[in-house]
Amino acid sequence: MLRTALVAVSFTLLSACSAGQVSMQQNSMDVEIGSNPPTGEYKNLGPISAKHGGGCGLFGAQGNFEGAMTILRNKAASRGADYVQIIKQEGEHMSGLCLDRAYIVDGFAFKSM
Repeated sequence: MLRTALVAVSFTLLSACSAGQVSMQQNSMDVEIGSNPPTGEYKNLGPISAKHGGGCGLFGAQGNFEGAMTILRNKAASRGADYVQIIKQEGEHMSGLCLDRAYIVDGFAFKSM
């Protein structure tokens, strides 16, 4: 009986430890992503950032690259951008005494002219 209860509690805790899956919006599929500035005539729409997951240690939700990139594409598309230049990516990191479980992507959004 005790063993069953421990397994149920462990499963519940482990299933709550990852951030939810993010759905890509239809117009987000057209947003290109790269590490270099776009070639051609583009207007810089400014900085853009996406964060997937977060929180401290066991009390947080594990973020991942795919989730952060989907959020980034969705944000870029909602701003009218069709290209994002990635300038920084950060996975799990220490924030004071806490292991922040977020995955963060920063960049610049561009729109072709």
